[in-house]
Amino acid sequence: MKPRSGRLPGLAVELRVDARRVLIVGDGPVAMRRLVEAVEAGALIDVFAPNPSDALTSTCLAHGVALHARLPDALDLAAAFLILLVTPSLLPRVDWPLGPLLWVHDEPSSSHLTIPAILKCGPLRIAVSSGGRSSALSRLLRDALGRVLDERLAAWAWACLDSKTPSPPLRVTGSIKPPD
Repeated sequence: MKPRSGRLPGLAVELRVDARRVLIVGDGPVAMRRLVEAVEAGALIDVFAPNPSDALTSTCLAHGVALHARLPDALDLAAAFLILLVTPSLLPRVDWPLGPLLWVHDEPSSSHLTIPAILKCGPLRIAVSSGGRSSALSRLLRDALGRVLDERLAAWAWACLDSKTPSPPLRVTGSIKPPD
């Protein structure tokens, strides 16, 4: 298949946020998902939601995360390493100069980065990204891969990490086919 023209304006990296200030601005399922991911990554998290839902309040409480029932002020923003704006309407559009990295949910042109769909498999993190073009497409492919890659891959990956000798070759069976 011939690739489409047009480059994706990004560089695939894994951003280390351990012990760094991450602000999550907004509420809802995306905010809670990003909160759990940031907790797992070891970030120092502040969540800002003017009218936090009970679910967000409970999730913050369960993970020991500070929840502020207001919008972040200039000092909050300046102290951040990364801002995850899950409710774009909450903050006015500004040209973000040097300073914190900004991710805006469903607005890749307003963001410094995109967040791929991640498949966790033992010690592996398999990222699926469309370069910000379609998070739904990335999630669909991640879910399809998750049905093909099972606990045997996780066991193989752990064995590779624990072994001092070369690992046996990986053999993948099964297929992923797009709908007709």
